[in-house]
Parts: sequence; structure tokens; C-alpha cells
Amino acid sequence: MAQQTVQLERESKEELRVVGKQVARVDGFEKVTGKAIFAYDMELPRMLHGKIHRSRFAHAEIVSINVERALEVPGVYAILTGADVPDGLRGRGLLDMPILARGKVRYVGEPIAAIAAESLDAAEEASDLIEVEYKELPALFDPEESLKQNPKVVIHPDIGKYKRLKAQMYKTVADPTRPNITNYFKIRRGDVDKAFREADLIVENRFSTHMVQHAHIEPIAVLSRYEPDGSFTLWTSGQNTYRTRRELSDALKVPETKIRVIAMRHVGGGFGNKGAGHIEPIVACLAQKTRRPVKMILTRDEVFGATSVRHPSITYIKDALKRDGTILGRQMKVIYNGGAYSLAGNVVNKNCAHAITSVYKLPSLKADIYRVYTNQVQGGAFRGFGSPQAVFAVESQMDICARELHLDPIEFRKKNLIEEGGTSALGEKLRNVTIRECIDRVVQDAKNSSFPQIQGKWKYGTGYAISKEQCDVSFPSIAYAKLLEDGSVEIWTSATDPGEGIHTVLSQIAAEVLLIGIEKVRLVLSDTALTPVGTGASGSRQTSQMGMAVKLACENLKEKMMLTASKKLGVEKSDVAFEIRQNAPGIVSKSSGGFLEYKDLFSPGPMGGAFIPGEGTIIGQAFWLPKTGDLDPETGQCSTDRAAAYYTPVAQAARVAVNLETGRILVLEYIGALDVGKAINPMNVLGQNEGAISMGLNGAMNEEMVLVNGRVLNPDLKDYKLQSIMEYFPIKSIILENYNPDGPFGARGCGEAPISPVAPALANAVYDAMGIRIKDLPITPEKILVAIGDLSSKQR
Repeated sequence: MAQQTVQLERESKEELRVVGKQVARVDGFEKVTGKAIFAYDMELPRMLHGKIHRSRFAHAEIVSINVERALEVPGVYAILTGADVPDGLRGRGLLDMPILARGKVRYVGEPIAAIAAESLDAAEEASDLIEVEYKELPALFDPEESLKQNPKVVIHPDIGKYKRLKAQMYKTVADPTRPNITNYFKIRRGDVDKAFREADLIVENRFSTHMVQHAHIEPIAVLSRYEPDGSFTLWTSGQNTYRTRRELSDALKVPETKIRVIAMRHVGGGFGNKGAGHIEPIVACLAQKTRRPVKMILTRDEVFGATSVRHPSITYIKDALKRDGTILGRQMKVIYNGGAYSLAGNVVNKNCAHAITSVYKLPSLKADIYRVYTNQVQGGAFRGFGSPQAVFAVESQMDICARELHLDPIEFRKKNLIEEGGTSALGEKLRNVTIRECIDRVVQDAKNSSFPQIQGKWKYGTGYAISKEQCDVSFPSIAYAKLLEDGSVEIWTSATDPGEGIHTVLSQIAAEVLLIGIEKVRLVLSDTALTPVGTGASGSRQTSQMGMAVKLACENLKEKMMLTASKKLGVEKSDVAFEIRQNAPGIVSKSSGGFLEYKDLFSPGPMGGAFIPGEGTIIGQAFWLPKTGDLDPETGQCSTDRAAAYYTPVAQAARVAVNLETGRILVLEYIGALDVGKAINPMNVLGQNEGAISMGLNGAMNEEMVLVNGRVLNPDLKDYKLQSIMEYFPIKSIILENYNPDGPFGARGCGEAPISPVAPALANAVYDAMGIRIKDLPITPEKILVAIGDLSSKQR
């Protein structure tokens, strides 16, 4: 893999000791030596093993369930069905999912019964012996049919009775005439009809994206224990402990305070799929029934077929253009295929709204964004969460429009960019706009590269795409910083680390503020019984938002330390300052020169330990939640001039070769620029940029979940085509650092942003090489060969 990084100077010139340095990952030694413990590895005394019996039909009534033979299997302790568990519903925004199916199944793989046994073999044997009598119902797989006012199938007839959460991110337009809509969001800006009347050119297209799986290496794993006081403790491989606790509370119908959720220090990837609680309520019910700890690990088949996927989508886009390249107006209809239940999926609509409005000036915009039910595995959070689907349509359309106007695609984009202080179609004022700089750096590097000549019949092309990823502020971030008697510091947060390196980033931030080495920072990890409310790994916000909370908590701790030191030194607080002497950080009196190391603030305890006289201990704390306005789901207009915490801009170029005989695509070089504000850990940033690009390209070229009658035909890593290291390609990362005032030391989030422009950059490169426009993902050799044949027929 060829790699080159261009690091530009940031606006802030402050000298930093730890932040901005490529320090080793704080969890790296455990991982490379095989000592890291994941939820998959957890065991407790007297632990039972859980297994789920799942639906064989996409849509059916459950006539009867017979578990008698299954209960006779030696070692089986309990079998639960929908009648044996609480009838609470759960979901994010729309509460529609039962713990176990009750009367009806809505997708192949839906949980019907759960088994707890002494061994996994016994649990699996019992699952095979459960007999379910079904009455098969018509199933619905077409999202456009599902959207109709009188669809052939109504998947949730009781949707009007379901509880909807009132948080801003879940707001929806009510449309009872369309019973399969889970969420509907509108954007109305300007006079679209007038724009099309005055247009010199109208360009209209339809695009679609396919179903993709997260393919995280660690399967979903949960261990639950029912406590003597009637509470629940769960250890999970999840990304968000507080969100999981809330979903458990809704499902089990018990107070959140009776549920403790602990995230493991090590999580083997997630990419959004572990942000929702898939099996936690089931495992909790088994533990309650048996009064023994129960552990459940999903197989790869179950992860693929019964958790969540990236939403397939259909997008209609129509542009009104002037001959000089000015966009007068745009009309869009976006349909996300949400599958059988909501999970976290209803957030996708709002994310789409940001994706289609944050880059270009759109004087008039009419957008209708839908998420609909179908009888298949549910769409959920996936890296970028709705943005890649929308950006594929928009950035492909931008290339098509430029070529229809006989304009350079880059100049066409630049002409229509929202500049600093400009207003988006959501009515927000955009700040810290640096996407033009990203574009210029990518174009410059692409023009300075030459294509290698490959033997055979190949054509070469370069495609560009740009986007911005919004940072959501729906969740507060709270952090505690506690000084210990040896001068080290504990940081208490609910951050989780599914691989992106947030534990290292937070340690760097704390070490920088407190003038200590990173080895002197200890993290107390996400545990709802110990750590304060926080977002967890979601929405690329941990570095910027939890990082800001940690920075402020450490600054608050310093203020308290100065007050304690001033008393001990016998001076006013204004007379003391922080200083490092002989590699030891401490507090000095500016007048007397007296110096105290951090450990000197403590007095020894009479029977061990240490304390601070008159105070006991010193703890800094901070709360961070940037203030943004609300979006009106009827118009998309923001109640203030700020709709997001910030946006991370991205520009990319794909340089490809396409084989005329086989349709094979070779990615010769990929160039990706993004502005991260400040790279707290440059190596982490490189990993996120390269990982997102690789994930995006593999999803655009190779990956596709194949469904027939709702059943996944390739639910494992043998048949699902993931890219191997042998197919890797050179990535050039260009990391810009323009200070962002809403992040610690100027940082922005960057984990999701680079995935969004990847598919359109590839599609645009294929067109540049071949004159072939692929509008339906994935872009496969078969589709290219068909398109070559169609092109040849037209030319004849």
C-alpha cells in the first residue's frame, strides 16, 4: 500500500506536547499480544449459553409454538417465547420492535423463541426441535410499493399506536394515508416551480444503492446477570451503554436505574451495527428466568441476516440549470428501505437532509425524504448513516449536469459552493467552510499523477466527488477528571472504542491539559453505574464532543488544584501557576518560588491511602452540548442559524483503469483530502481516512447482500465479497488542519466523513474512462459489460 500524508499548518500556533503527536495506542499492547478481552471472551461462574430460534418466513402469522421436545434436551434450563417476556416495544425514535415475536413475524430471521442451556450444543439442539406452525402472509420487498397510499401489504397495522420519542432527530411529518412510512422529512426552500420554468436546462435522473453489511470482525456478544435485588447487569460488545440501557428499559418495562450496562474496553468493530441493542433484552430475560448468568454470541449468519444493514435507497433528483452553470433549483425524492423494524433507522432522514444541503447553494429546493417498512432485515446505523446514499446521487448528478453543460466538473462544483457565511437550504449559516481548499489539494495532486500503462485493453479515468459530514449534537457529553495521590489522573467518561482509538485520543487530551505523560492517565470506561451520560461511538462525535468535555473537566480540575495548592503554599490563588520541573509537573508560587508536585497536595491516610485536608479529593467535571436549532420536519428550516455543531469537509479523486474485455475495474490510486481541524493523533486520522475509503470502495464495487424472498443468500464471509489485502490500492491522504472552535484544540470528527464521496467518485471515474454511467450500485464488471454492449448498439 502506497501512502503519503500532507499535513497543513493549523490556524492556532500554540505549542503542544502530546496532542498532535503520533503516540502509541494505549490499548495497542493488549491487542498485538492477544491479551485483549472482548465480550466474546467473557465468562462468569454458572454461566448458561443462549440461542435464538428464528423465523423461516418473511411475513407470517404464528399459529402455534411447541417447545415440549426442546425442553427434554439434557442441559436445557429455559425456553422463552413472546408470551413469556414483557410486551414492551423498543427502537430509536419509533418503538416498534418486541423482544420476541408476538403473533406475527415480519422478516426471515426474526426471533421467535430463546433457549438457555448448559452448553451451546444443547441450546442449538433444542432450537432445532422447536416446532412453529405458520400461516404465511404476502410479503413486501419493494420500497416504492411500500410508500404508496394503498400498498399491497401493511407491515405494521398498529403503527398509529406505537410510541414516538420527541427528540429533534426523530421528528417526522405525519402521513396516515401511507401506513408503511416510519419517518418522513421535508425540505421546502424557495420557489422550485419558478426555477424549473426559468431553467435553460433540466437534468433528471434516478439512482439506487444496495444492501451492505457492516462485517465487523467481532460478532455481537452479550452476557447478562440477574441480580438478587431484581436489577440487571449486562456486559456488551456495543457502542453506546446509555442508549442500550434506555432500549432495555423500554422493552423490559423496568426503570433505567435497575439496569446496569457495561461496555468492554475492547470492541471488535461496529460501524453502527452495535449502536442498537439487538439481543440484549432477550439475554436479560433468559438470565431473569434461570437466575443464572446467560451469554449469547450471534453467528456470522445471524449478524448478517438478523441485526441491521446499510439502508438500500432509491433517489430521484431533478435540477434546474442556467447555461452558465448556476443551479436555480433542485427537486429530490429519497426513499430509504428500512426493513421490518425501526432500530436506529429513523435518524437516517435528518442525516440525509444535512448531506443534500450543506455543500451547494440551492436557492430553491423541494425534497421529500422517506423511510419505509419492508419485510426484510432492518436498515440501521452504518458508517455515514444515510449520507453515502444521498451523496452518491448528488455527486453523480453534479458530474452529469457539468457534462450536459459542457463544463469542467470541478469548476461547475466550485461555482455552486456555499461559501463562508453563506446560507444553506436549511436556513443555517455555514461557518469554517474549507471545502474549496480540500478540492484544490485533491485536484492538484491528481493532475500531478500519471497513469501507469497496464498490458491489455484498458481505459483510464479520474473521477471527483465532494461532501460534508454533519456532527450531530443530540447527546450531551459529560466527563470527570480525578487527581490521584501519585499525581496520575483518572478520566471518567462513557466513551466506547470499537477500534477508532478514542481511548488514546482522550488520554492525549487529558495529558496535554494537565502537563502529564500519557502513561499517567487512567480511563474509567463506560459503565452506567459509574460513568456519566455520554454518546458512545456514534456520529463521529466522540473526539470533538467527549474530547471537549474531557478538556474542560481537566481545566476545571486544574482550577481546583490551584486553589488547594495556594492554601498549602500560603499564597493567593492568583499567585500560583503550573510548571514542569525536572520532568515533574507541579504548581509554583510566582512570588516565593515554592513548588508542589501534584502528589504533594495529598496527605497520607492514617491507615493507608491519601487525602486532601479539608476536601478529601479533587474532581473536575464538565458538561458539553453545543446549542443548535431545531429543524421543522414540514419545511426542513432551522429555528436558528445553526443546524449542526460543525461539518467535516471531504474531497476525493478516484483514478481507475477499466478493462474493455472483462469490465474489471482497477483502482490505481485514490486521493482523499479532509479537514479535521486538528489531528489529535495523526496516525488515528490516517487510519480513519484510509479505512473509510477502503470500506466505501469495497461497498461500491464488491459487496452486496443478495436476498431472495427476504432470505439472505450470502450471509457469511465466504460468500460475501470483502476486499482482501491482495486487492488493496494506493491511498494518498491529505489532512488539512483549519481550527474548529467547537472541538478540543480545534479538532473535528473524521471517522465517517470520508466514506460518503467514495461511490460517486468511482462512478465518475468509470464514466471518465468509458463514457458509461452506472446509476445503480454496486458497480460490477457485469454491469460495465452490459453498458459497453448497450453503448456499442447505440453507436451502430
